[in-house]
Order: sequence, then structure tokens, then C-alpha cells
Amino acid sequence: MMNRIHPMLREIITGTTAAAIVGGLLTVSGCSDPEPPPPPPAPKQQRVEKPKPKVPEVLKAELGIDARIHMPLETAHSDESVRVAGFLLAQAMLEGDVEMALRLAGTDQGMRGMLENSGFISTTETVERLDLEFGRVLGEDAMLVLWEFPEHLDVQMWSIAGPVPTAETAFFWDSYESDTIARGTADVTAADAWSWSDGSQVAFFATPGLVGMIDFIGEEPFRDWTEIIEGWHEIAKQPDLEIKFIDADAVDSTESGQPSGSGFGGRPRGGGGGSRPGVTPG
Repeated sequence: MMNRIHPMLREIITGTTAAAIVGGLLTVSGCSDPEPPPPPPAPKQQRVEKPKPKVPEVLKAELGIDARIHMPLETAHSDESVRVAGFLLAQAMLEGDVEMALRLAGTDQGMRGMLENSGFISTTETVERLDLEFGRVLGEDAMLVLWEFPEHLDVQMWSIAGPVPTAETAFFWDSYESDTIARGTADVTAADAWSWSDGSQVAFFATPGLVGMIDFIGEEPFRDWTEIIEGWHEIAKQPDLEIKFIDADAVDSTESGQPSGSGFGGRPRGGGGGSRPGVTPG
């Protein structure tokens, strides 16, 4: 009898113990906090693509730009605001519009002096064509202005600051420095800088050059201009040598008194005549 009870007790005890263990596990499991659901995926940020810039000829028509001013599509700047600013600067110089030119060139008094110079005014009256090309000088955006006169060519280079987004204009102009303009900084504020319809601001500054710069550039004018400035920088590093940059504030007092800052001489030069490779208008 006892032999039969013991196995039964063992089965009961064993079963009871197993049940208790399982119950305990279930109890412990039931008391623990459920795993939190995974966080929802972060929403994908929508990239705001800037609209494709209008081709220069369309902008030219919309802005009412002088027919003598041309901007080849293949060398046009990738940003519409810079294309527009380039057109307006060229037109302001061609028409002697001091107010518009100063908005586009900061408060550079060299620009005012150039546009109010009687020799410059009489010279621009004979302009047959202006070509605007964009490239880089010393790693910064720049605009080349090729002036075509009846008997010669002349050239200017303008360093470009911008386009500056609306939210960054105050900080940008306060801290702006350039490797290509003579004094390194520009006297521009967010309040007086020219703005495009999208709020972005652009300004131009005369890149140092030589009077009659047309005689020193060839098929790669941006590269040639860069090499000239780099050469001046190297000379300036030599001890006991002082290099005076020619900028928009410098005025050539000989002959017609043309400003020499951006290479615009305003009179025929040797080798000008429209035959130099790479600078003849297309």
C-alpha cells in the first residue's frame, strides 16, 4: 500500500511543484512591463529644389536689357539671381546709372568715380557689344565683361559675393572677406545690398587688374587673371617689397582718366583690335 502511495505522492508532488514553477514563471512574466513599441520612423525631409534658372535670353527680355549686352548660356552662372545681377550691372555701367551700380557694387566709391567720369561716359557711347562670361578667379566666382568698341576691345573682371540667402545676409556681409579684392573686405550691409525676387543678395567688386588687361589674357581669361594676381601675391611676400594693387579706387590720370581697377582702359591698346584668341565676341 505504501509502495503504491509513494509513487502517487511523488507524482502529485512533482506535478504540484511543476505547476508552481510554471505559475511562478507566469506570474513573474505577467508582472514585467511590456516592451515599448518601436518609435515611428522619422519623416523624410523634403528637399526644396531651387527652380531651374531661366536662360539668359529670357531674362534679358524680361528685364529689358540693352540689346548690345550678351550672356552666352554655356558660360552663364548656375544661379538665376547672379545672372540677373550681372545683366543689371552691365546695363548700369553702359547707361551710367550710378544708383543701380552702387547697389550692385556695395558702396564702392571707385564705381561712382568711374560712372561719373566724363571720359568713361563718352567712351561708353561708342560701345557696340558687351559679353558677360562667368568663371572663377582664385577660387571665387567672377564675371568677365568684354567691351567691344569700333576699333578695339577692353575687359573688366568683377568678383562676385553671393548669392546670399535671406536668413544669412546680416552675418554674411559683416564677416565677408575676399582673396581677390584689393582690401580684402567690402563695405556692404544687408540693408544696402541689391536683392533678387527670392530675397538672395549679390554684390560685385572690382578684381585687381592692369590698365589694358586685354593684352595680358588669352584663351583662358579666368586662369590668366588668377595667375597674374597669384604672381603679385608671391612678390608681396618678399621682404622689403611693397606691392600696390590697382583697384577700383585708383584712377589713371593719363589721357582719358579711365579707372584701372578692373582692367578697363577705355582706349585702343596694342594687340587689341578684336583679334586676340579667346576674347573675340562670338
